[in-house]
Amino acid sequence: MLKNKDFWIVFLVVVAGIIFIFSFYIGNSLILETKEVEAILVIGDISAFNINSSVLNFGVINKKSMAKRSFLLENNYDFPIKASMSVSGLIKDFLFYNKTIYLGPKETKSIEFTAVSEKNSNYGEYLGKVKIIIRRIK
Repeated sequence: MLKNKDFWIVFLVVVAGIIFIFSFYIGNSLILETKEVEAILVIGDISAFNINSSVLNFGVINKKSMAKRSFLLENNYDFPIKASMSVSGLIKDFLFYNKTIYLGPKETKSIEFTAVSEKNSNYGEYLGKVKIIIRRIK
């Protein structure tokens, strides 16, 4: 049977090992950046577009139509990253996009969002936010 002193030495070694392994895992999945962009879509009778660099604005689209908008995502880090995207708000049911994008060091990719209006979509303004979370990957 282990003596009291031996027990504490083994216990501390095990705890230190767990902390070391856990810190390595956390270090590789830390969130580097989080960004939110406003998103706007209007479904109406007359199509119109709006170019605004600070908002993902799809303008006005008719029923049974679509609009595309894109932006550049640049990896300024010296290591690969993963960009995870999600959409919230009333606009989320109308948007189609890649939920995860991988970028190599210093790589730039175009991220495309497509807004689709169905035949039975209601006229109106649909607002929301696109959230982008950047994480380091191995």
